[in-house]
Amino acid sequence: MKNWLLLFLLTSGSVYYSFGQAINTTSDKNQKIIAEIKRLMDYELKLVLHQDTTAMEQFYPDDMVVTNPFNQFIDKRKVMERVKSDIIKYTSYEKKVDYFHVEGENTVVVIGSEVVVPTTDANRTDAGKIVNRRFTEVWMKRGKDWKKVVRHANNIIN
Repeated sequence: MKNWLLLFLLTSGSVYYSFGQAINTTSDKNQKIIAEIKRLMDYELKLVLHQDTTAMEQFYPDDMVVTNPFNQFIDKRKVMERVKSDIIKYTSYEKKVDYFHVEGENTVVVIGSEVVVPTTDANRTDAGKIVNRRFTEVWMKRGKDWKKVVRHANNIIN
């Protein structure tokens, strides 16, 4: 088990990453896989913050599924509808990764926490409020590309 911390701030939008414990990452191959997943997560956050539905259509695989913080099980089509209807619309997005697990050569599980702030004009009841979440994602290699195929996120109620 290796502990490490990497912090960086993106210049477009307010995004903050904190990468904590890395599990099952001893090999150079696993380190390269995790670096690629981090790069894709960074890119995805930029797409979400900019509501870039054209790029999101290409980024997400057609069979992606999400259990969202509203207790709904939705697919890619519904995710895109939610972005277009300003439900998924944020002023900031902080993500802390607690755990990476590389399984074989084609599966990565990522677990962590998020703090998002929906814009004040977002089409949701928590618009403008700070929302804390936990998340789990499953990424799979499809051909030469890594794709997020499963996401589960739930709000933390204090």
